[in-house]
Amino acid sequence: MKFLVTRAAGFIGFHASERLLAAGHQVVRIDNLNDYCDVSFKQARLSLLASKNITFHKLALADHEGKEMLFADEKFNRVTHLAVHKRMHYPLENPHAYANANLIGHFNVLEDCCHNKFQYLSDVIPHTDAEWAVETGTPATSSAPYHVYNISNSSLPKLVDYITALKEVLGTTAEKICCRSS
Repeated sequence: MKFLVTRAAGFIGFHASERLLAAGHQVVRIDNLNDYCDVSFKQARLSLLASKNITFHKLALADHEGKEMLFADEKFNRVTHLAVHKRMHYPLENPHAYANANLIGHFNVLEDCCHNKFQYLSDVIPHTDAEWAVETGTPATSSAPYHVYNISNSSLPKLVDYITALKEVLGTTAEKICCRSS
């Protein structure tokens, strides 16, 4: 199987890629290698995995055209989407970068996965900052900003599941209605 791993230069992305390779899969990794975290760590992680079954593309998820070309060229079987800006203060410091990564990038991945199987991994718990570590209710009632953001991102994969179910029942009509065709 061929997997796309987003945020592949991150700690979790590196280990996900490593496990997929060990299981005999092909892995295509993307990461924008931004300087939000130390880029030398990211580059070191990328260089640790060398194999004919692994490739890397420097690409931002908000780059819709670049991602569409990647999906068309690579024809993935599965997508493990891990890309997100994880810190709570970041939306205040750099709201456009945060929105591009967490909202637009996430939407672009879902749109490109419309014809593929989509594996959604919620990263609310692993990346919660200490000050927000105690949950105060469901994501819809939580006061943690990350939970508020995650409501939209966790709803979109459910929509993809509904579209897939409709497609099985109605055929391609549901796909034409729900997915943007080129």
